[in-house]
Amino acid sequence: MPITNQQVEGHAFLRQMYDDSYFPDYVVDQGKAILLRLCERIEAERPSDLESLYALT
Repeated sequence: MPITNQQVEGHAFLRQMYDDSYFPDYVVDQGKAILLRLCERIEAERPSDLESLYALT
């Protein structure tokens, strides 16, 4: 399911890690993918409270 929230879609996840040469881009890409999958699940499942949100994370 593609992300529909424009703020999430336009957000530069982990930008500071990409800018830091200590972190290899391919590793940061993996972290970014995890965050994007989480955003997709949140949009799809629409947790009704913090406990439900925490269960996703």
